[in-house]
Amino acid sequence: TKADFTKQLEQYLPDLILADYSLPGFSGKSALNIVVNQYPDVPFIFVSGALGEELAVELLKKGATDYVLKNNLLRLAPSVNRALKELAECNERKKAEEDLKKSEKELQLKTQTLEEANIALKVLLKHREEDRSDMEENILSNVKKLVFPSIDKLKGLKLNETQLEHVNMIENHLKEIISPFLRNLTTQHFDLTPREIQIATLIKEGKTTKEMTEYLNLS
Repeated sequence: TKADFTKQLEQYLPDLILADYSLPGFSGKSALNIVVNQYPDVPFIFVSGALGEELAVELLKKGATDYVLKNNLLRLAPSVNRALKELAECNERKKAEEDLKKSEKELQLKTQTLEEANIALKVLLKHREEDRSDMEENILSNVKKLVFPSIDKLKGLKLNETQLEHVNMIENHLKEIISPFLRNLTTQHFDLTPREIQIATLIKEGKTTKEMTEYLNLS
């Protein structure tokens, strides 16, 4: 009966179903409909004494796995083996697809985590680069504004040859020290000479021409 069939499906899901087509009260076609709707992966083979070709094709279209005529039961074992083999391959393929989806999801999560880490790293590197650039700019600016003017002033004094040589050596060493900063920085005013920067600074401070010439010891 339909009730018995449904109960067996729920309590004991079979690996394969063999069914006659024509049965009193509950036909094989009705059983096929239940299996296709509720357990579509379970192979369903009709074993019937009279099953026309057109009807057999219709049943296969509706979801039957195969059909075997009772006058040719030698086909039953090969049909069952083939159905079970196809079921195993189908289950294996589904498992592979599930594993692939799982791997893709894990890869997606790792990629997202990596992208977030890269963004954070870029921000940190940018801040560090800005800090380094600011530090280099400050060092360069201070050397050019504070140190080189004093060196120029020393050169304007009456130094003997040895003293002048030491002053020139100090100036050259300072230029070597700040030369990497000059290559890295692109600020326009750093293309000015030390004297030009010094004069620009004095102008910015509101010094008059007379005050600047006296400070720089220039005519």
